[in-house]
Amino acid sequence: MFQIDEKNKKQLSIVMPPPVYYSLFAADKLSILCTNENAYNWIHNNFIQLLFYKQYLKDPGVFGERFYKSQYMCIWPIDTFKIGFRGANLLLEEYPINDHFMELKPDTLIEHITQWIDKEFYMIANVDVSKLTTTHYFGPTPFCHSSMIIGYDKDKKVLKQVDYGENGAINILDIPFQDYINAFFSPALESIFKNEKNQDVKYMATLHRHKKNSVSINLNPSVIKFWVKEFMDCAQSNKKSDFFIELGETAGGFDVYESVLEMSSLLFEINKGSIDYRMYHCIHEHKRLMTLRIQELEKRQILDPSLNLYELNNKLVQLTESMRFTVLKNNIAPRKENLNLLKENMEKLTAMEQDMMHLLYNNL
Repeated sequence: MFQIDEKNKKQLSIVMPPPVYYSLFAADKLSILCTNENAYNWIHNNFIQLLFYKQYLKDPGVFGERFYKSQYMCIWPIDTFKIGFRGANLLLEEYPINDHFMELKPDTLIEHITQWIDKEFYMIANVDVSKLTTTHYFGPTPFCHSSMIIGYDKDKKVLKQVDYGENGAINILDIPFQDYINAFFSPALESIFKNEKNQDVKYMATLHRHKKNSVSINLNPSVIKFWVKEFMDCAQSNKKSDFFIELGETAGGFDVYESVLEMSSLLFEINKGSIDYRMYHCIHEHKRLMTLRIQELEKRQILDPSLNLYELNNKLVQLTESMRFTVLKNNIAPRKENLNLLKENMEKLTAMEQDMMHLLYNNL
């Protein structure tokens, strides 16, 4: 999406949709990163492992009937984006802002944000999205969530926020100035930051800007092969990053699917039959991203197209797409039979993917 720079209006360029958008904290940074062609090589090299955080099987953290306090799984290493707000600094400058570093007030917040946008800074803040009247989060119960601001329109008195629309698709929403002020300075945030994020602050934001001289990243078959083996070995890959932050017990690779089914059954029982769709969206995006990776490897003559890896992986894309729709239908009209269908298709997925991954590994 091209940059808009007009009188009283500016919007920074992003890629929409980004290659991964099952979770907003992944989608927002990737939408910035992928305006740099280097980012695609980095994504193809690394985004292969799946991880599931098993502690959530004890407490899923259901928040009402629509939201979940936690992301149960990820395409690793996306969750390193959350570690100290430094996960993407390979290609981005990042500057944290809170009340220990800078005093912000309701009557000057919008002025600061527009000045940051004018200087090519994207802003990602943790705000009380229940105050945002033009989003599906709006309601009486405080809910802290990330908010990425990429632009403004002074005539309409709105900020441009990357978020999910009512239809669930990633989009750019208009957020009224006053709504954003209310969300940024919500009285509920201070205790949420302290209890849930271990941060003794009143507000939290990070400014992001493309590095002028970012590193060059090449597509690397050796790195890809390493991650394929991590997936096949069901490795707890987060353990290699636990010196940054303790992420707890995980399931990796093929073992993730058993944990997803266990969580699906648990949520079905405790959440009025509703299942967290994001898990299945994550799995589907994982297969779709592998298709793009295989295409690129074939295009660069690293993989032989006669191996039919593209066709084999595309069957996984189609299967996981049907699983996504099973969950969506279930959440409208819950039925126990849907859990059985998900289990049946997950077993098919595991068998098919084992064959595909071994073929990929042996030919890299």
